[in-house]
Amino acid sequence: MTERLSINVVTRKTKEWTVKVQVIDKGGPRDNLQKTNKYQLMILEDEEV
Repeated sequence: MTERLSINVVTRKTKEWTVKVQVIDKGGPRDNLQKTNKYQLMILEDEEV
């Protein structure tokens, strides 16, 4: 079962997690330097402000 966490406690080592967030702002899609993938920058906010 996945654990629901706040954004500030999620790290690269955190496994099987869920966060409920609201998108505050998002940029347009961009290509990475090698032009092999697309990514999009977003500002997220969780319930714990």
